[in-house]
Amino acid sequence: MAPDAAKADAFCKGMPMVMDMSGFNQETCISLLLQHPLTNLTTPLRYGVGCALTFVLALLFEVLRVVNRRLGQRPDGQKRGKSEPLLRGDGSSGLWLRVARSMGHGASIAIAYLLMMIAMTYNVGLFCAVIGGLTIGFFIFSSANEKGPSGLQTVTSGVEPCCE
Repeated sequence: MAPDAAKADAFCKGMPMVMDMSGFNQETCISLLLQHPLTNLTTPLRYGVGCALTFVLALLFEVLRVVNRRLGQRPDGQKRGKSEPLLRGDGSSGLWLRVARSMGHGASIAIAYLLMMIAMTYNVGLFCAVIGGLTIGFFIFSSANEKGPSGLQTVTSGVEPCCE
């Protein structure tokens, strides 16, 4: 048996797979998002790097969510109205703001689906990295005085990252 195969057998069992259908576990070899030798989390180092990258991806989702929400506010803190003109009389363009918000929204949706796919590996460590990253990202990046459309404190914003 090759030394690399012996290391893989000591850390996890079986061939690396993208999704394990036997429920949450820690023993199955996981391939993170792609079925490629570089993304196989077959050693403790690779597994740790995979968990760290997943955590950072979840933080990035929260950053994009907050940035996109702030782009939707006027300088006085009020929400931008749907009836505000795309082109203002002062020469500034609301169109570019809408393009930036749309790009940010698209990026956050793409990241949310990647996080969902990582959670669906049913690996305990990766699942905890997703939840931990979203939770800590929300704690760090959302402001304490962030208000929802009804004027109430937004406690549940960001709860469903795949569907916002």
